[in-house]
Amino acid sequence: MSGKKRLSSVASDCQDKEKTQREIARELGISRSFVSRIEKRALMKLFDEFYWSKQAQNR
Repeated sequence: MSGKKRLSSVASDCQDKEKTQREIARELGISRSFVSRIEKRALMKLFDEFYWSKQAQNR
């Protein structure tokens, strides 16, 4: 299974139940710290999108 398909599979699994970073790392075969960096980047992208959409509404 390709990396994107595996990540997509893990993401859909996470919608059903909460998983620890360690569990996700084990499933993807990466380190827990790398999962943390991916998670942080994803949250920052969501925050930026939310922030800039609010800024656009206020103009």
